[in-house]
Amino acid sequence: IDGVDRDQLFKAVREGLKNEDVRARGSYSSIYNKLSYEELKPLMPSIYRAIAVPSPSGIMFADQIRMAGLELFAKHGISEGIELTADYAKNMKQHASEKRIIKVMELLKSYGAHGQRVIPMLEDAIDYFDNKEKSFPRKLGQFKSKTVSEAIKEIKASKERPKLRSIKSLL
Repeated sequence: IDGVDRDQLFKAVREGLKNEDVRARGSYSSIYNKLSYEELKPLMPSIYRAIAVPSPSGIMFADQIRMAGLELFAKHGISEGIELTADYAKNMKQHASEKRIIKVMELLKSYGAHGQRVIPMLEDAIDYFDNKEKSFPRKLGQFKSKTVSEAIKEIKASKERPKLRSIKSLL
């Protein structure tokens, strides 16, 4: 992306992150780690929406763009990523969620004690995995529940408060 006009690049990424096909939308995450935080700021509202609002088409690849955004938010200490990550823990696509939940909880734990504010959301996810998740193997649901429960313990015990940035004014 060296030498690419930033205005045109940002316009293309903003539009691409609206694509209804998740595979097409997901291809835009490749630039996340090629730009500095300052360069990413104009794209943050679009990245936020790509995490918060799943694409209506292509569920098989739905995790790619959402996870890339959550990873980016955690990397840059974006405060709004805490709620997005907790929500995603419960509402991610089921296929391979027992593997993905580990990474999701690692992202959430990277926020340290700030993650305490979403403990009720995580407890709701545990209840969902234990009692309400349909069409998913019980043993794998219990594994997700245990993983989230262990993360809650670590988050409750955390004293670390990394510096956070808010993108609220950009949304």
